[in-house]
Amino acid sequence: MLDSGCGTGFAMRYLQDAMPELEMRGNDPSADLLGVASSRYGLPADRLDAVSSENLPYADGEFDAVVETGMLHHVPDSEAVISEMLRVARKAIFISDNNAYGMGSITARIAKIGLARTRMLGAVNRLRRGSHDWYFTEGDGVAWTYSVFDSLPAVQAACAETLVIPLGESRAETERWPLLHASHCLVAGFKEPLPDPSAPG
Repeated sequence: MLDSGCGTGFAMRYLQDAMPELEMRGNDPSADLLGVASSRYGLPADRLDAVSSENLPYADGEFDAVVETGMLHHVPDSEAVISEMLRVARKAIFISDNNAYGMGSITARIAKIGLARTRMLGAVNRLRRGSHDWYFTEGDGVAWTYSVFDSLPAVQAACAETLVIPLGESRAETERWPLLHASHCLVAGFKEPLPDPSAPG
């Protein structure tokens, strides 16, 4: 499995501890963050590559699966990252990230969905942010408005089956309407159909 944009390696360490037999590799453009992954979380330096997620140096289908955890809202071109994740994944990709349409007041959420569907959200955001696309928060740093639902069509086009799982909230409406009510979701795309659990044997 590849952890694309692994940063300090927290998710890699978590997955490695949960599944010790899992062979993992991580990439991130920041050598400093990868240094933290080695020093703080004990991840082997030879399994960490200081490369961008927009242009991965791996062969097509080199990994059984590719995962990203909270990285896509920190890149300006999420489509390029998703394209590369799909390219190097042989079996599946997992996207665990923000859903911008599920944040803010209900009025703001509906407005963002409407603006996105009319391709006006970027222009409105630039007006609000002093003519740049990114924004900055103390806890999260530089980020771009992103929703896993923006990546869903590309994942569905490349995968035989796709699941969207809301994370972090347990309200009934979150599960019924994750686009509007879930601030964070997991998108899981499987390149081959999943086994039918009701099938005999």
